[in-house]
Amino acid sequence: MRSSGGAATLGDTPGRLIALHIDWPSLRRIDVDRLCRGLPAERVARVQRFRREEDQYRGALAGHLIRALFRAAFPAEAVPHLTEDALRRPCFAKRPAFDFNLSHSGDWVVGIAGRPRVGVDVERIEARRPLLDGVLSDRELEVLAGCPANRRTRLFTELWTLKEAHAKASGRGLQIDFRSLCFARHLEGPVPGAYALYRLDEAHACATCRDPAETLPAAQIRDAAEFAREAAA
Repeated sequence: MRSSGGAATLGDTPGRLIALHIDWPSLRRIDVDRLCRGLPAERVARVQRFRREEDQYRGALAGHLIRALFRAAFPAEAVPHLTEDALRRPCFAKRPAFDFNLSHSGDWVVGIAGRPRVGVDVERIEARRPLLDGVLSDRELEVLAGCPANRRTRLFTELWTLKEAHAKASGRGLQIDFRSLCFARHLEGPVPGAYALYRLDEAHACATCRDPAETLPAAQIRDAAEFAREAAA
């Protein structure tokens, strides 16, 4: 659907997933202060509150990624300031129905945009055994126990990202009992519906949650340093 004046409407904005891959030596050639150029003051302040340099870089990249998602959907419009919706999720003041979500971990910063609600989570794959009983449903624990030992850490992380993506899309966050969510079927292969797993590389897991009526977005993978140079120009 398009408006008579040719301006973008919500119907013109299919789901989009952008994943920035960080090569740390290349990214560190760009100073964090330079990378913050063009970002809103509140985002710059947020970046500066991080103590770890890696978190500062990821936070600045996330700020630019928000703007890139908006520009991709509405190229003729200036990026409006951010506000909060009724669930205290960030949204664009002039485009509150245009939803987006971000996640970053390890070597990745990932953003998704779509409608009416979207969520994304990316996690570095590492052992988290103390979390198993507090996160997985009984069925998930059973399926995981039957998997080869050398695959369990990845599979657990994939389940974790699916639950995080759901929680973020719903706006309920940690209010959700993750044990009430069961994604055991997703360990066996792609499952049609609102959720999808993306294998960005062997060291990370990524999942999205979106309206099942929307087309599953392909991941647009970009080099973070190249993206940063363009964003900070």
